[in-house]
Amino acid sequence: MSNLWYYGLSKEEYEKCTPYIKENTNSICRMAIIVGTIFMPVLFALSFILKEASVFRMVYLAFSIVMLVAFFVHNKIKDRYVVLQIYIITLIYYAFGFSVSILWADDKSTIFPLLFVLIPMLFTDKLFRMIILNFATLIAFIVAVIFFKDSSIWFPEIYNGVALFFLSVIAHWMMNQNRCQGHLLRVKNEEMKKELKYLSENDVLTRLANRRMLYEIISQIEEGKADAPYGVMLMDIDKFKNYNDTYGHTAGDRCLKSFGDMLLNIQTTHNIRFFRYGGEEFVAFYWCKTKEELADMAENIRKTTNLIDLDTAPITVSIGCVFCDSTNLDYEKWIERADQAAYNAKKHGRNCVVVW
Repeated sequence: MSNLWYYGLSKEEYEKCTPYIKENTNSICRMAIIVGTIFMPVLFALSFILKEASVFRMVYLAFSIVMLVAFFVHNKIKDRYVVLQIYIITLIYYAFGFSVSILWADDKSTIFPLLFVLIPMLFTDKLFRMIILNFATLIAFIVAVIFFKDSSIWFPEIYNGVALFFLSVIAHWMMNQNRCQGHLLRVKNEEMKKELKYLSENDVLTRLANRRMLYEIISQIEEGKADAPYGVMLMDIDKFKNYNDTYGHTAGDRCLKSFGDMLLNIQTTHNIRFFRYGGEEFVAFYWCKTKEELADMAENIRKTTNLIDLDTAPITVSIGCVFCDSTNLDYEKWIERADQAAYNAKKHGRNCVVVW
């Protein structure tokens, strides 16, 4: 359910925007400090040239010093206390607008209303905090108008201040709703891209890399962009068609998924990568050092397969493996040899390992 306090978003959606809000607020804070650090001394210099600005000379000088201090403090603490920093900078700008407005006692304020609406539009934060800040500023402004301004302009000044308070809240809400929705849309697009990339590279059922990914890695090996493995295996679940015919395709899918889960567990602890080659066939690239190490891994996979609990007849696997002890990088050829070895394993009674 959407919430006005979260810019019309749900609380969960708003929380997804938190990293973006912090980044955006930090960026606006840095920009506001840099602009103020440059802008205030320029105004101070102009006050010696423009006669009309001379009355504000001390204000420009004071805020030049304040902005310079803010600049050095911000550089010192950098990304810490971001929310506190943006509110302090906002108050500095409001104070600057106040000072100029008070010195312009016989005329209506111009710079303060501009800052009152513009600054809240720039940064993103929790709405209630921005409302509290602007409401407190509005009360201070009204008090300043009554004490320091001519009574003839009290009404338009106070009326404008109240109207601009509501305008600042509405503008802040609308701007930041668009920002947050834009961020959520970008996040969703990125998630969709990742999902599509995952689906293009992985088998949905077993969660192993698919055949397309296998050939992509082979291409990387041939181009020298990836290390060449010394061990290649081809694993074929024994009599899988009979298993499907006996227990049904749903049970067959569970069998493939359980076998894939077992391979994934091995993959997390060894320098090996498994791929679903097609149907009940799987390929492995093993970055081993010796033929014995390759044979031991294949035997470990065979024994672990026998332990998979499917609430049906146990399954077995025939494994053919080949040790790539030459500089030949034609891994499609190595896979063919592993396939021949797996075929020989089936000829020798299945549930065994044959090294080509």
